[in-house]
Amino acid sequence: MNELIDVIPDLQTCIIVLGFGLGYLIGNAGYSFDGEVKYGFGKKWFNKQNAFVRYLVGFILDVFHHWQYGLVSIIIGYKYLSGDAQLLAWYFGWGFIVSDMKDFENILIRLGLKEKPSIPDPSPSPDTPASTVQVGHYTLSAPLTLTPEPAGTGINSSPESPG
Repeated sequence: MNELIDVIPDLQTCIIVLGFGLGYLIGNAGYSFDGEVKYGFGKKWFNKQNAFVRYLVGFILDVFHHWQYGLVSIIIGYKYLSGDAQLLAWYFGWGFIVSDMKDFENILIRLGLKEKPSIPDPSPSPDTPASTVQVGHYTLSAPLTLTPEPAGTGINSSPESPG
């Protein structure tokens, strides 16, 4: 029983993991919600709205980022809370900030502090060989052809035959 007690983390460690985990997961849910409203399942509803509603919803979803909520949580924790509540607010805020790291690059690009990455041309050049992918007993290649493997080769074949 003493070995189990040695493995259990102290309360402070649990608060740190809980705060950071909640901040990160809630931030990611907000990021997914934003994308779904404008480009996913909510796109149908979003596109049916008049121009003002689309502008307002888009503005709210684009302007308020998780890192801003994270900073507010950290500031509130630092300024107004103490003890475990302060620790929880601090790491909750850091979870929000880390969940929004993928947007920081876009912010730096908008501010002119980073160049926009070039998007490679998805169409292959005529002298590029067709790419192939092995899927089970089949080889898929572009342009779409499906070639079965010869018998006795592949992942599931064995050197000895059963018997």
